Amino acid sequence: MLIRKPVEEVFEAIVNPDITTKFWFSKGSGRLETGD
Repeated sequence: MLIRKPVEEVFEAIVNPDITTKFWFSKGSGRLETGD
């Protein structure tokens, strides 16, 4: 898969549920964060 967007924009699309729920997930409880 070739993505022609800046890295920061792609990363935000993955961690931000307001964006990911439009493509991959049906809902999200919050931003994806680094775990312990």
